[in-house]
Amino acid sequence: MGKRQFRVSQKDLISKAGDLQGQKVQVILEENRVITGVIQDLSATELLVQDARFNLHRISPDHVREVVYDQETLY
Repeated sequence: MGKRQFRVSQKDLISKAGDLQGQKVQVILEENRVITGVIQDLSATELLVQDARFNLHRISPDHVREVVYDQETLY
């Protein structure tokens, strides 16, 4: 079983909100910091990510460069 990597740019975040909800992601910020966790909520004003230590990160979508996540494939 393989994996396929998806990249969602800042301008496409809201339109892909349904696909991203509950996904384990890497959020790449404009200042090149990376936050890894599960998306709890995504709106036009806030991206809420819970990391492995159960800390909640509230991020403005304006500060996000892109969101990267993997999905398993059959090949």
